[in-house]
Amino acid sequence: TVFRDGKYITTKKREETSIEEIIALMVGRELQDYYPRIEMVPGEKRLEVKSVRQGNVLKDLTFYARAGEITGFYGLMGAGRTELMRAVFGADPIDSGEIYVDGQKKRIHSCRQAKSCGIALLTEDRKHQGLILDFDLNANISITNLPKIMSGFGISRKREIKNNQELVERVNVKTPSLRQVVKNLSGG
Repeated sequence: TVFRDGKYITTKKREETSIEEIIALMVGRELQDYYPRIEMVPGEKRLEVKSVRQGNVLKDLTFYARAGEITGFYGLMGAGRTELMRAVFGADPIDSGEIYVDGQKKRIHSCRQAKSCGIALLTEDRKHQGLILDFDLNANISITNLPKIMSGFGISRKREIKNNQELVERVNVKTPSLRQVVKNLSGG
């Protein structure tokens, strides 16, 4: 059974369909090329991490990412990829090493500092580390943007709704409202 944007599309027997047909039904159109080749010349270094060390997990790690390129990290559990990303994002402290953003050395000791440098972290397990599933979409967005929506000693509801609605529209979240409980969203 295929649902798209919260609406029933069709039900088919597995042996009477193909993966290509199911994907087309899910996205609402035929996909000509799953991974189109795009010629691109990467730009300047945007993020550079030099000789990062953290306990016995991260040992002298160095990498950089340039404008226009996607840099990926993979490896077995315990290889240090998660720890490295959390360290660069300021979620976990590093023992030594340097982080540069657009050529400028940055001291990142918190997630707030990383965000102010334009660094974001997409958790590998959004259900346990990236979302509060029993809260609504509004609360999940607000909790990561408190400085933008605070007014005096509390949250400005007007700023909160404006900010959160703009983010929902910008990233094209399919939701009936900001009051939708996150665990009830499709996750697709």
